[in-house]
Amino acid sequence: MGVNLYKISFHIKHPEMDLEHAAQKLGLVPFRIWKSGAQKATPKGTLLDGEYVFSYCCIRLNNDGGFRVPEVISGLLSKLESDFQYWLNISSSGGRIYLVVFSEEPEERYCDEFDFGLLSRLAKLKISLEFDV
Repeated sequence: MGVNLYKISFHIKHPEMDLEHAAQKLGLVPFRIWKSGAQKATPKGTLLDGEYVFSYCCIRLNNDGGFRVPEVISGLLSKLESDFQYWLNISSSGGRIYLVVFSEEPEERYCDEFDFGLLSRLAKLKISLEFDV
């Protein structure tokens, strides 16, 4: 499988913060977003019973250029590091930030190197890295 077929999503959860501003800071359009206290809804907008108990934002990162996953993550980190305190405040005030690497091809496996420099940058911003491959 080519490296560009792996998808990367950037997730933010927070007990109360409106995460629309976070997406705007990155200049990216959320794949899914909601605010704590809003009525639950399906991705197509059908209203469901109950309210969300936390704010959530999921942004799918573009990997159409054939870049390796670490290169895409490094590009995102450059944007996050330019406003380091804002992103650190999300984690420090009860939120969680994480990246998920996944494939929509269930039979494929993933192998790549995430060097200590990249992992250190993630750690400084308190960002977790998950794999669903």
